[in-house]
Amino acid sequence: EGLDPFSLAIGINTGTVETYSSGNTGLDPETSESYSYGFVFEQPFTDKFDLRFGMNFWEIEIEDSVFNPSAGFLVNECYTSANFPNDPFCTRRLRDPNTGFLLEIDATPFNIASETASGMDVNVGFNTDFSAFGRDVFASVDLQATRSDEISQTIILPGSPATTDEFAGEIGNPEWRLTSQSRLSFDEWSFFWQMRYIDGQTADFDDQPVNCNSTANGGTASREVPECYTTDDIFYHDVSVTYDADTWSVRAGIRNLLDQDPPRLDEDV
Repeated sequence: EGLDPFSLAIGINTGTVETYSSGNTGLDPETSESYSYGFVFEQPFTDKFDLRFGMNFWEIEIEDSVFNPSAGFLVNECYTSANFPNDPFCTRRLRDPNTGFLLEIDATPFNIASETASGMDVNVGFNTDFSAFGRDVFASVDLQATRSDEISQTIILPGSPATTDEFAGEIGNPEWRLTSQSRLSFDEWSFFWQMRYIDGQTADFDDQPVNCNSTANGGTASREVPECYTTDDIFYHDVSVTYDADTWSVRAGIRNLLDQDPPRLDEDV
């Protein structure tokens, strides 16, 4: 509400499609509920090292979430619907009755039923002091991990059944993400190593292009997900060394030490 309307003209065939996006005075306000609970444990048994372990479970649910659809989303939802051409999403497009060309797409925002995210965070911290080769040494390891159990979206439009999409584990939403940071210090020297881990992901079958589902590309009649729509687990490593003098310091480091390329998917993604 209160946004200035604008239009974008896109050339298709010999005509143009105008995508209209503007404010919507009929939007309801978003409401949300969130819960989190967990614990932290610190070892009390010895002074030789410190150990902390924490785990936190969380859940967030948003009702009447405001959704800003793209033109591609609206067209896809209309033409892939089992209720085509009577799906409510189809009412947001207008065709020329003579040529059949697409003329307009209404991309104004609307309320969707709900969005839910739940998972857990794990935190581990360890540090200790000890002597080695006549030097006082400090060592520490910190680890943070997040697991996404659910990332879902439910859409209900008048005249259409509820549709729920689950995104956890799909492309862009890994189930596990982890970062560890290790430090070792003695005298004026400090060494640092960071490791980042991203869980493998796959795409929902309904989102796959036709050419990615052919037997030549790994697809089968049993609708297995072909390799061109999956990513493997991936690790990135960063290292640095620091020298601290009384009045100055020098740090040198390498990001992505092993020159790990990011995962690549089929171009139609």
